[in-house]
Amino acid sequence: MEKKKRLGRGIEDLSHLFLSSEGNQKNDTHGVPKKEKIKSDTRIIALITGAEAPINPFLIFNLSVELNRNGLKIAVMDPYGKAPFSNIFQSLNSPSLCLSKEVTVPDEKEDEWGIKHVLIDFNPLNTAYLWEDEKSLIHKRLNRIEAEADIVLIYITPEQIQDLKNIFLYISEVIVSMPLYPIGMLETYSVIKKITSINHNAGLGLVAIDAGIESEGKSAFLKMENIVKKHLNKSILYLGSIIKESAIEESVKSRMPLSYVKPNSQGLICLRQLAGIISSMPIGQGYVNEKKYSLASIFRVV
Repeated sequence: MEKKKRLGRGIEDLSHLFLSSEGNQKNDTHGVPKKEKIKSDTRIIALITGAEAPINPFLIFNLSVELNRNGLKIAVMDPYGKAPFSNIFQSLNSPSLCLSKEVTVPDEKEDEWGIKHVLIDFNPLNTAYLWEDEKSLIHKRLNRIEAEADIVLIYITPEQIQDLKNIFLYISEVIVSMPLYPIGMLETYSVIKKITSINHNAGLGLVAIDAGIESEGKSAFLKMENIVKKHLNKSILYLGSIIKESAIEESVKSRMPLSYVKPNSQGLICLRQLAGIISSMPIGQGYVNEKKYSLASIFRVV
């Protein structure tokens, strides 16, 4: 019971639903930044996945590779530099761009897989301490990232959600990975609950990870979907399942995409289906009607 208590008030009451075989929140609009249009077709997506398992950095990296393979320019952002994606798969010893208040930074570049990896080296929760010229510099760099990318993925761990609340206030699309063991599903529900309490209108998609077979992931999703609809009055979109296999560990150890390690694997088929869904359609029904804010607005450097 101690683990359940730490998941948040009310979560333990739902535990039996996950362990067995088988209210609206208002959107906080206080302090909404001024809308700033950079490029109308640039999508900013938050991807929430835990830091403890190898499949999590595997997911963000390989998803980025497959989206790039679909012809999309991808930028991956690490707020605070705490996300485990940092340099795990890259042969580079530093990020593609360190976004800080310093005037002198390395030349912007993409890694060998065509992904721009951006390390956020300032506190987006409190930008009041920045000088106006420092804000202006970061503002310009964020605008450039957004102008060049088709999709910006902001990689966030569950522990960072509250600290990065402003991101969820103004973002339109969120992807959450869901482990299929009982405590993992409870934690996923806790994550969804936090997001919907911040921005109930955000489009939310779910990826089942470590599934034995695809139907196992879909079954777990349907269980989660019913509970989220019942208790949070929220619709979620099934984005697919990542099948558990040894090739994933090989990809992590070799620091290479799964498409290089085992091009005929079931996991790669799943990843390409996931990338195809994300490439072809927005996540959630609220996306089209939601206002779109720039990266500079989201990170409060306007």
